[in-house]
Amino acid sequence: MLFRYFSYRVAEDRCDTSQLHASCKFKCHRTYCWMVNALVSLVLLLTLAACGGGDSSTAGNSGDQLMASQFNADQRSVATQRIDDKYEELVAANIPNPWEELKAYVLTQPEFVDAGVGENQLWAKFKDGRYFLYLDNWKVPLTAGQPFVQEASLRASPAPIALTSSASVRELPASAQAKLFMIDADEFKNFGGGDVLEKGAQALQKQGWNASMSIDFSVEALKSIGTVGLLYLNTHSGVLGPDDQKQYAMITSTQSTWENEIKYADELADGTLIYTRDRTLKQAVGFGRFPNYAITPKFVRKYWNFSDNSLVILMACHGGESAASKFRDALTAKHAGTIIGWNGSSNPNGYEMVKRLFDRLTGANAVDPKSPPNRAFDFDDVWDYLEREGYLFTPAIEKGDEPVAVKRFGGGFDLTNPVITELQVTVNNWLILHGEFGTEPGKVSIDGVDVPASWSADGAAIQVALPTGANDSPGSYGNVVVTTRGRKSNSRTLASWRGQLTYLYEDLPDEGGTGTLTQQIVVDLHLRGDPYAMRTAVNGSLFNNTWNVIPASDTTSKWSASGTRSFDGPFETWSGSGSLDFEAPYTGKAFSMVARINAVDKRLELTPMFPQFPLVTVTKYDGNSPPYKRPVDVKLENYGFYRPEATDWSDHKPLMYGTYIPLDAQMNVPASQHVDNISSTERVTVKWTQMNVMPKFDGSIGR
Repeated sequence: MLFRYFSYRVAEDRCDTSQLHASCKFKCHRTYCWMVNALVSLVLLLTLAACGGGDSSTAGNSGDQLMASQFNADQRSVATQRIDDKYEELVAANIPNPWEELKAYVLTQPEFVDAGVGENQLWAKFKDGRYFLYLDNWKVPLTAGQPFVQEASLRASPAPIALTSSASVRELPASAQAKLFMIDADEFKNFGGGDVLEKGAQALQKQGWNASMSIDFSVEALKSIGTVGLLYLNTHSGVLGPDDQKQYAMITSTQSTWENEIKYADELADGTLIYTRDRTLKQAVGFGRFPNYAITPKFVRKYWNFSDNSLVILMACHGGESAASKFRDALTAKHAGTIIGWNGSSNPNGYEMVKRLFDRLTGANAVDPKSPPNRAFDFDDVWDYLEREGYLFTPAIEKGDEPVAVKRFGGGFDLTNPVITELQVTVNNWLILHGEFGTEPGKVSIDGVDVPASWSADGAAIQVALPTGANDSPGSYGNVVVTTRGRKSNSRTLASWRGQLTYLYEDLPDEGGTGTLTQQIVVDLHLRGDPYAMRTAVNGSLFNNTWNVIPASDTTSKWSASGTRSFDGPFETWSGSGSLDFEAPYTGKAFSMVARINAVDKRLELTPMFPQFPLVTVTKYDGNSPPYKRPVDVKLENYGFYRPEATDWSDHKPLMYGTYIPLDAQMNVPASQHVDNISSTERVTVKWTQMNVMPKFDGSIGR
């Protein structure tokens, strides 16, 4: 250690440190320090031998073990730096095909026995069997800031596709651990990568994930991820090896130093780690650095674990290509559910896709926010949105280059968090939550109060018994949140309206008669339901909630009949009064009601159902007829709307008849009435009082 440190200090002191290029440092290094390096090399080789670095019997898999290391860290650094320098010369000389020229050059170098090229990348094989990967595939705009985005005509934009419809059960990742990594390099940080890291972690944390973000992309940090439900990796990467041995590698921030060659001797000997340089990274951090290590599929199989239903995002070049299949296979073997990768060279324009992915999955509404906000959506819905909007093709930085497709592999990932799509209040004060919740029961809270809940077997519905009474017990209305596997759903509001409705029927006198006969039912209504419109697609149009809503059981009503009709004296009288029970489902023996809450149309649809048995006492003064009873007079077609084609009261089908009750912008009901003069002798009036929604309308609720 002391000798090596001293050798570098001498080399740097003898060089002109004002020069930017690395060749001076390495020339000085070789000129003045070769004796020290020889000594260091000897120590290193002896140490590696002592550690078993060159002994295939200690690697655990002798079939994959390489020969003993023939080069120390300094020698590999010098050899790979020559490749870097040569590439700069070729680019400066405007060579038409610099990569083929670079390959030819590498094959003349004494340290290497094989080489190959790919898209803006080169791989080389050291004589001791270890690989080196050189990359120039992550392109960035000329200046930091907003990434360059191609014109719409140059951007791939597939035709809209049908929304995914699946009857399969959707689950959350079993682990709530989310790790978001980005290598600490300006070409990522300064062009949107840091924003993705921050927004993604915040969105996940808000929904209950134990989400951490890090720019420590070291070998040790990557070894220590634990068992995760979501992993995001943003770094340089590429493909190496002959055609029949292709594999994918991702660059770490750990450098190939003398100390690390000893520390990672086993991983280097069996190909778990390889050597890399990246041109963009070099420009960002300065010249004359050691090569970095990159992780291979063997690293994944050794050190990583994923929970069921997990998601892995490889925000790096070539992770979606067929040549990276061994890396993806290794992820799948460690239980990664779904993998996202780029089928070519990615670039900062791809950050737009990733930001929207996290945002729409969680319902964070922080990226390109819509008004009203999006709710949380499941993965298939979000993927459909990204495809419709063209985000599954990342525009190239340089004009003329083709966009790069973003691909998904595996179908194991469904949700980052539970998703509430809509609420339904049905008979006997039952609340049904519709959405995607996973099959592992969790808890439901209403206005912060935990309420008993029952999960459906497919995890698509939850049933809750609502507290009901005059004093509105805690948990009877308010914001509804589902928590399962430690993660929270989007919030959806169960609203409450209380007010009075009067249904009045008047039999008016005709010529020669006097006096009006009346029948009325006064309803003290308690209505609960979902007051917000709903989307069926990300950024989609808003629709009305078409579940039937049944009023709460503390709804009460009373009826009365009165009035005398005279023709030169009393002729007919209506009389009687009393209370009516509220019944649901409706049998005709009491008062009932079905409602719809149309948030788009800003109105309630209220369909009253009156008792069908005799209530009103009718007395005729003709000297012959005894008093008798008759049902309340029902004029179905005169309450405001009438649809004779509607034949039943099923959910989602049109209601047959009823009254439109307007809602204001805050979903309150202003006092008003509807009057229908049926004829010169009949009139129907529906009156309602002011009904204020509780809790108050919240425009931030996702839809």
